[in-house]
Amino acid sequence: MKLVALSAGLAGLAILLGAPTANVSAADEANPAAEKAAALIPLVFDAATTYQTWEGWGQTLSTTGCPVEKWAKDPTLATYDANPVAEGWPQDFMAKLVDDIVFELGLTRFRLEIGPQVEIEQDTEDPNVVNPKAFRFQWQDAMIERQFLPLKRRIEGRREKAVLYVSYGLNSALSKDFLLQPTNYAKMAEVFARRLKSRYDLEVDYWSVLDEPGTQGRPGYPKLYADLASAVGTRLAMAGFTTKMSGPECADIAQVPDYVRALQNTAGALDLFRQLTYHLSGDAANVSGRQAVRDLAKKLDVSGAQTRWIGGKDLEVARGIYLCLTQANAVAWERGSYESLYQIDEAKWTFEKNSSAWHVRQYSRYIRPGSVRVRMDSPDENIQPVALLSPRQNAIVVLINNRAAMQKARISGLPAGNYQVSYTASQAYGKALPDATVDKDLPLDLELPALSVLTLTAEGAVSAADENIKPALLPKPSTSPAPATPRPAAPGKGPATKGTRPPAGKRSGRPTGAARATRSSWPAARSSA
Repeated sequence: MKLVALSAGLAGLAILLGAPTANVSAADEANPAAEKAAALIPLVFDAATTYQTWEGWGQTLSTTGCPVEKWAKDPTLATYDANPVAEGWPQDFMAKLVDDIVFELGLTRFRLEIGPQVEIEQDTEDPNVVNPKAFRFQWQDAMIERQFLPLKRRIEGRREKAVLYVSYGLNSALSKDFLLQPTNYAKMAEVFARRLKSRYDLEVDYWSVLDEPGTQGRPGYPKLYADLASAVGTRLAMAGFTTKMSGPECADIAQVPDYVRALQNTAGALDLFRQLTYHLSGDAANVSGRQAVRDLAKKLDVSGAQTRWIGGKDLEVARGIYLCLTQANAVAWERGSYESLYQIDEAKWTFEKNSSAWHVRQYSRYIRPGSVRVRMDSPDENIQPVALLSPRQNAIVVLINNRAAMQKARISGLPAGNYQVSYTASQAYGKALPDATVDKDLPLDLELPALSVLTLTAEGAVSAADENIKPALLPKPSTSPAPATPRPAAPGKGPATKGTRPPAGKRSGRPTGAARATRSSWPAARSSA
């Protein structure tokens, strides 16, 4: 019988590789990790039992260069216009960071924040008439041009899709009442959607109408959220956009059911709702909350996603990922801003991944969009496995060892082949181990280093050196508005401009039960600054 695991001489592997030994801290003593190693842990890769299909790993685009704090102190049009977007990060630095984000961390999903600064004073009271000069999108333009477009080129170069979603959370506590009226908010959303399409040929994949509603002075409650989701989804669909609604991005996952009930009780709110999202600012270890998201998402026939968690560190972050994937059946997971993943030295313009990012990387670099989670249960609560099949039907297994001692495990049911093995633990980041060979119908024995996350994959990972990958192109930020390029008008209709109302006509493509909205064809919105 031939069986090759991590190379000859498995005994003592953790010590030979410099993995952490059982030096248990006070925090560890309160954790199951402080227990001694158990006997060989049996695990089964059950490809016949499948769960969710993975969509992507993400982060929030940075507002670097945007005068966010200055405007927040005096949130007026005059302040916004008097303080243009600064240069931000140097292009050569950003190019290296983009490569690390795409090829090292494997991120493909990006959150673009907007807020009340996009419409500081109401453009018109009529929801069907637009004054483009009332809107301000320079901050968002900078984030798209300096960050998202270079990221998108690199992601598409590795033949994956870059997902863009909008979240209303940037200084949202400063929102004026008019912008939180569903018809006005929906008009703003359409103006922004048209701008993205005309300037960048982009369409937003998801729109989350409120970020962490009702938390720390942010606006929102379940009924308002549902009304906004209904109005925005309806308006964007009637304008011809494919954008879907997501949310509610509650700070505490336990709040999600209240928002789902509001969606269910609001006409049109669920017509274009496709992703149930939550944050982990409350109890990050909440299992029942995750299970509630899983069950509600199944009932609504939508997916679930964790869209921001900047808390926790290292193995705690890995445990959070494990719970989201296995208990919430999440299809996407986001850590937060650049600062939650990288240490950036602006004096030298260098960066390095922080320790938590290395723990995230054990999942994000190898679990690619389109991968399907399969069943792998653990009889030991200290060993937390996640197993998937890639789009090419290659096996991927990520194992957390919560014990402060090396733990042996045996995996049965793996497809035959050659597997790359790596792990991250304290002071041992992304350490590659010798490849493991699995013969047909034979198990694989592993030694899991203490307090570690170990990845086993037959998929490999695309690197920036791949000859098919095009170099990142970093355009200079725009200094003037793009020319107006109206979308084609609906039959019998012309563009509505300031002070004019679009002619009445038959509507088409209206979602069932949706809130009323009049379809119009407007010029692409442009800021006056």
